[in-house]
Amino acid sequence: MEFTDAAELEGQSMPPPRDYLAAKQKNGKTTLAVEIYEKTWQWLKERRCVHLIPA
Repeated sequence: MEFTDAAELEGQSMPPPRDYLAAKQKNGKTTLAVEIYEKTWQWLKERRCVHLIPA
């Protein structure tokens, strides 16, 4: 099945994670939030639905 009237969508570059995602915890350890953010963004980009999710 081909869609001839479908919009041409392009991937977007990943916006940088917010500072609070990279901040150290009270115990001094780093969080995995940045890594999770980047993997999630890549997963969304591979499925061409990055434009649906706000940064």
